[in-house]
Amino acid sequence: MNAFPRVRGVVGVASCAVLAACLSTSPALPPVRWFDPLPAAPAAAASPLPVRATAAPHLRQPFAVRVGAREFALDAGHQWVDEPSSLCAALVGRALAGRGIDAAPSMLVEAFELDVTAAPRAHVRLVFLGGAPAGVPPVVDVWAAASDRSPVACAEAMAQALAAAAAQLAPAR
Repeated sequence: MNAFPRVRGVVGVASCAVLAACLSTSPALPPVRWFDPLPAAPAAAASPLPVRATAAPHLRQPFAVRVGAREFALDAGHQWVDEPSSLCAALVGRALAGRGIDAAPSMLVEAFELDVTAAPRAHVRLVFLGGAPAGVPPVVDVWAAASDRSPVACAEAMAQALAAAAAQLAPAR
């Protein structure tokens, strides 16, 4: 009887066990974290108005972080639940609901970014291209300070900036 095949089998099984142990002790990849910056919709709100929104190509689901005067970094590990153009369209649609608008307004999302060049803050800039009702400013440009540079604090600052943008769109009372 030849013992060599048995030794090869034992070595093969041991090698697989060692390899599995090495792989399982490696730190897990960090999960992608998703953030929803939209303020909660009022309970008794009218149906949202459809809004056409476009945004610059760099404004996508990954956080767009301004790290210099002319430099952005995209943080794929921290993302919005939807494209900024869709989030802003939903926000504006809610804010303009019930205003008796016949045509859907169109807008450009010029900024939806987290600025960490100094004290961290969120920046939203919306430019209406047409169809906005009377009394709505043609440009809504808001900033909100973040308490620190953590993704949670920056997402909260973006939620505050969006709430401030919605307040600028609210009808005068």
